[in-house]
Amino acid sequence: MKVKATLQDKRGIYQVVLSYADANGIRKQKWISTGLPVKGNKRIALEKLEEIKNNFILNMEETTNIERNNDMANKPFEIYMKDWLDSMKGHIEEDTYDSYSTVVYKIKEYFEPLHIRLKDSSRFIFTIIMLVYTIEVYHLILCFIIMQILEKLFKLQ
Repeated sequence: MKVKATLQDKRGIYQVVLSYADANGIRKQKWISTGLPVKGNKRIALEKLEEIKNNFILNMEETTNIERNNDMANKPFEIYMKDWLDSMKGHIEEDTYDSYSTVVYKIKEYFEPLHIRLKDSSRFIFTIIMLVYTIEVYHLILCFIIMQILEKLFKLQ
């Protein structure tokens, strides 16, 4: 994220003005007081400006990551599987992709009516375990997908 920071004098106190574009590309400004009087504090105010700017960028990145993770947690399992399949295309042999595709579409038929989202972890995992025991042919692919989901879910916490 690109953030421009400047110092401004407001009523004799240094203010840091952060200029940035939000997620929709709209330019915004945020004013944060340093609490430092203007007289004799320029160097300290510039150090404070860098600190405030860096903290702001870190907080914005964390917020963006949380929003992305929430989007994933709310994603239905069958859509996640389709996205995973699409991401595999070009990274695996065509025959392997075709076989994965067949498996994913058959599994999708099972999961669609259940309306399971990735965040519904206990119900989700129980259903997958039952499915794995019921349909052994799909075990390897499901295990791989489950491992990826669990990795991403643990990153959410």
